[in-house]
Amino acid sequence: MNAINKRTLMVLTTLKKPEHNGMSIRIPLTTLTPLYTGGIGQYGEQVHPSGLLGSIRYFSCLVAAAVGDREFINQVWGSTGDQHAHAKQVAFRWEVEGLQKVNLPSSITLKRDDGKNSKWFFTCAQQGNLVLVLTERGISDAHWNLLLIALRIQIRWASFGAKDQFGLGVLACESLPEVKALSITVTRPVDTNNFWYMAFFKVTLVKKPGKTEDQLQNISSRLSMGLNCRSLLRNALREESDSINMKNLRHCMMGSLNECGSCVDVSAAYFNKSSGFYEQRLTVLLKPKESNKRQLVMKRFMSVLNNMDHELWRCGEVSYEWGGSVGQSKTISEWLNHLAGVQ
Repeated sequence: MNAINKRTLMVLTTLKKPEHNGMSIRIPLTTLTPLYTGGIGQYGEQVHPSGLLGSIRYFSCLVAAAVGDREFINQVWGSTGDQHAHAKQVAFRWEVEGLQKVNLPSSITLKRDDGKNSKWFFTCAQQGNLVLVLTERGISDAHWNLLLIALRIQIRWASFGAKDQFGLGVLACESLPEVKALSITVTRPVDTNNFWYMAFFKVTLVKKPGKTEDQLQNISSRLSMGLNCRSLLRNALREESDSINMKNLRHCMMGSLNECGSCVDVSAAYFNKSSGFYEQRLTVLLKPKESNKRQLVMKRFMSVLNNMDHELWRCGEVSYEWGGSVGQSKTISEWLNHLAGVQ
């Protein structure tokens, strides 16, 4: 080995990664439902980091909006188009060697009450273990802590990647990042689309008699459970006369082709090792500005979930958290700390 190669090798072996300087943290994750991040032809044969990055950015910015932090999005996620443009100030790296491709059913069809069919299309996704390595660059301690708070909430209550409205992208973590409890005194919403108007449901599923574990573990069955639930929720916002106001509310919440996206993510059924039961989780952004419409959506969704009946499962228990149930004296910090599991 010549002198140049020896010097190069010495530099490489002594090179310090951000982890060595205390600037990075590692978050080990496990898929509870397959992870899908899109790709060419909407094929999910590999993980595309941009697909994960977008969902984390969206979720963390909702949290920041709830506490009235208008600088978070630019300071953390970067800005363009002006003289102060700069790149995002936090780095994300995904270690995905522990993931394996899982083939999903090409389509799932459910019959509707009107005699027509609803059909959802899938390709493949990833399942197994992965690690998020998060590196702090040029952001403040407060913004770093707020980002980690948002990640804790997303892991505990929501989902990642694409097609999460159709059941995919639920992750678990046995070692959540350490954070400091928030102490912000905002008590009123400062933006319509934020955590004051979000609801998080967890539904415990009870196996019906005679059903086998193989039937429960089948990915088609687990996806079908989520899609069936989604269809029932949509129908809950449908009436016999179906006034224009109700139709607009349904489209606002559940989405409408070429008009607006869904505000409701419904997971496929997944097994919770801690409880020993299968579960579902739902993330609902109560988008309507009118309080009475938000209350209506919650009432009808609760009725659907409590009476849900599937070929393999029935509803055992429904628990939920939502900003509309927070009392007048409850601060947004207490609300977010509670969701993040921070005392």
